[in-house]
Amino acid sequence: MKRLFYLLMMLSCTLWSCSKSDGPIDDPDDPDNPDAPTNVTLDISVSDLVFEAEGGEKEFTIYCN
Repeated sequence: MKRLFYLLMMLSCTLWSCSKSDGPIDDPDDPDNPDAPTNVTLDISVSDLVFEAEGGEKEFTIYCN
């Protein structure tokens, strides 16, 4: 009985994972024009973060386009 239960569970998981549309995953980059670079810049609010040996807290902000 236990073996039949596991067999039915595996069969239902296998059938559930199949789909009719196995297309590619949406890609945010342009796959038709791979030579066009996408420029991403990251800026930080402070240029130097130095912590003491004892530790501590510092705040900084990261900006992205």
